[in-house]
Amino acid sequence: MFKQYDPQTARQTILKRTPTDEFPVSQRVLDGIADLFGERLTPDQAVSKILKEVRMNGDPALQKWTRTLDSLDLKPAPVSKHLLQSALDSIS
Repeated sequence: MFKQYDPQTARQTILKRTPTDEFPVSQRVLDGIADLFGERLTPDQAVSKILKEVRMNGDPALQKWTRTLDSLDLKPAPVSKHLLQSALDSIS
């Protein structure tokens, strides 16, 4: 659940926050993005490219980016036939 703010508190807090595209980004991060994508991109552009690919290609793209960024291989969890049948039998 999202925290709700009254208008006065919002004006004093969340509405005064620095937009993410205005944060300073280190050269190391920018170089890492360039190495990853093969071109110079801002962090926002990199995230947009990843999101677009995941929207277009679904789980395979999500798995690819998880491997690339987190060095984690997301494989479907093994589920026994018995457990699958039990789940199917429990729904109308």
